[in-house]
Amino acid sequence: MDIGFVRTALAAAEQVLPDAMRGLLHSRRADQRGLHGGATYLPFIVERLFPVFTQTAGAQLRGCKIALPARESEMNVHLQLLREMKDVAHRTRSPWLAGAGSTTAISI
Repeated sequence: MDIGFVRTALAAAEQVLPDAMRGLLHSRRADQRGLHGGATYLPFIVERLFPVFTQTAGAQLRGCKIALPARESEMNVHLQLLREMKDVAHRTRSPWLAGAGSTTAISI
């Protein structure tokens, strides 16, 4: 999926950057210790542009949560059920499911 917002923002930045800065932008100096697979500065800039995108061009979009299979395989059945309950609580905005429900004593 191509997000025109990111392309437009990066194209505007590259038009005004001096050659040395443009070279630095595309260099692997952003990840000198190799923690991000030798990434350039671009992924980090795109990450910082995301909030701006969600408040402007992407304001009509909704976020969603996707369970990752690798993490799911590490969880036992009880943790998976708790995660699913939490997801339903967020989706339905249910304070009771989220654990914020009050505990009431039953009088006999």
